[in-house]
Amino acid sequence: MHTLQQIYDYLNSGIKTTPVPSFQEPGAGPGATMKTLEEIYEDIQAKYDQCDATISDVNTDVKFFCTQSGSWGVQTGTASGGGLLKTGQTSIYQTGDNGSHQTGINFQYTNTDAGLTVTDNVTGLIWPKSGNGAGCNSGNELGWSSAIVWAEGLSFAGYSDWRLPNITELQTIFVRETGQGAPYINKSYFLVTRSEGYWSSTTYTNNPTYAMYAHFNDGLLYGNVKTSSYYVRAVRGGE
Repeated sequence: MHTLQQIYDYLNSGIKTTPVPSFQEPGAGPGATMKTLEEIYEDIQAKYDQCDATISDVNTDVKFFCTQSGSWGVQTGTASGGGLLKTGQTSIYQTGDNGSHQTGINFQYTNTDAGLTVTDNVTGLIWPKSGNGAGCNSGNELGWSSAIVWAEGLSFAGYSDWRLPNITELQTIFVRETGQGAPYINKSYFLVTRSEGYWSSTTYTNNPTYAMYAHFNDGLLYGNVKTSSYYVRAVRGGE
């Protein structure tokens, strides 16, 4: 059977464990971590009370667990889609420009996998948090072909389905606000990102010997020969 500690760990953090072969008394004494039933109730209730998503907030056919009164349990979203992200530009240079309208959805990030990754709650993409860590080839520059091979073979944060992002995915983490300075990315979530180019998996349209890369020094997209070397940030998730 599962112990109360195992049940609490699963409700609290999603940790799955193997049932113990026989009944075990909860641990006691100094250093014991077992919570009382009342503590478990209050702790989990406090976490559930933070959730406020409704069926209309979640994309069509996406399953989610709702904690709202009258809709408790697994629900299916009915929202028509998330739309496009904002660029992050807030400065206004002329009435009617990007800064005036600021159309799109705000960036929405969550630190995940014990701080090793960042989940984009709008696109569903999951990125390594540090631009100089294991999920980014430890900061080394690679040629395009080697970058793809490296990303496909990456095992990081407990996952092995990493890949090199395409150019559309890569530009979703740009923040194009001139006032913040390079690198043009959310520096609170994406750490140690270099103000340099990062390869995408997308081949340049007019020349198959070129591939596209995103440059975080200016927030722009470029193409260069595939034998050139740039930095790499892997990604996982997405449809």
